[in-house]
Amino acid sequence: MEMQSLHAAFNSQEEAESAIRKLSALRGDQFRLEKIPSAESDEIFTDSAQPAFSVEASGTLGEIASPKALYSLSVNVPGSATEQARSVIRDAGGILS
Repeated sequence: MEMQSLHAAFNSQEEAESAIRKLSALRGDQFRLEKIPSAESDEIFTDSAQPAFSVEASGTLGEIASPKALYSLSVNVPGSATEQARSVIRDAGGILS
């Protein structure tokens, strides 16, 4: 089965987790949710070697979707469900990259 990688940015963990629950129903896998420090946050890392908080279900995927968002989500979905997955992400408040 051909898998398609999708990357999206979310403003909250709740939005991202909502998308993950729905994407798992579409047989999505290799979910990667990362918290990204924002410029307005007290959580800015001064040492670039210190990574952002990361929760990984399995495997690793590509790059961070958007440095302006607080949460970045990467997921693999079946090619036949790509458009539906994009819709799920947008409906949950995500911005696809």
